[in-house]
Amino acid sequence: MGLGLEWVSSERRVPYPPARITAFTTVHNPYDRQPYRMAGLWSWCDDGMSCGSPIRQYGPIESLHCTPVRVEATSLSGTYRIRPEVHEDDRGEFWRSFCRQELAEHGLEFNVSQSNVSVNPRQYTLRGFHYQQRPSTEQKFLTVMAGALHIVIVDIRRDSSTFLAHESFHFDVGDRSSLLVPEGCATGFLTLVDGTTVQYQMSDHYQQEYYAGFRYDDPHIGVEWPAEPAIVSDRDRGFANLDPSAL
Repeated sequence: MGLGLEWVSSERRVPYPPARITAFTTVHNPYDRQPYRMAGLWSWCDDGMSCGSPIRQYGPIESLHCTPVRVEATSLSGTYRIRPEVHEDDRGEFWRSFCRQELAEHGLEFNVSQSNVSVNPRQYTLRGFHYQQRPSTEQKFLTVMAGALHIVIVDIRRDSSTFLAHESFHFDVGDRSSLLVPEGCATGFLTLVDGTTVQYQMSDHYQQEYYAGFRYDDPHIGVEWPAEPAIVSDRDRGFANLDPSAL
């Protein structure tokens, strides 16, 4: 169903003429059947003078607008790097870290079940490798909110054409891209600067009985980290090497 834009005034509603929309605000009015958005609009008034007027845009809120993103396939099947459009002005910047509609338009389905944040004060902090075993269907959508990061994804899906292969991804300071990791892959990362924060959107909730991991320096995987880890948890150091026969 198409969306409609209307002038809103005390006297009439008419379709809006071509104009520049400057801002949107979502409005939940109990007297309207569905939420709408108000927009600041500059256009030409009937008397030929330039003026500002509000408009309403009707339709499901999630369908009104999603900032375009660029979806890049990687060497691992089902793993994608998502690059959003970043808007900058005198106030700073605005960008959308996640949009289910945009992903769906690229043929990708991701439903958020849980959202986690990893705060890492120290440079060269290592976390990983972690994953959830079947029947968990955990996908991850990782976004570096602050700092810089080196992320490694290992494909541990036995039926995958890239089984036991890995790929590394570098996120510099100010990189606003995200990484979509499919189920059946393990993740590990190393912080490259102090004060690195990572947001995890998860498609399945944490289930301790299915949680597993393996060593970050497993020689059979052969990851080349950009630096020697300075901080590793006792749990991660205690992991054994990956046993492919157990997958």
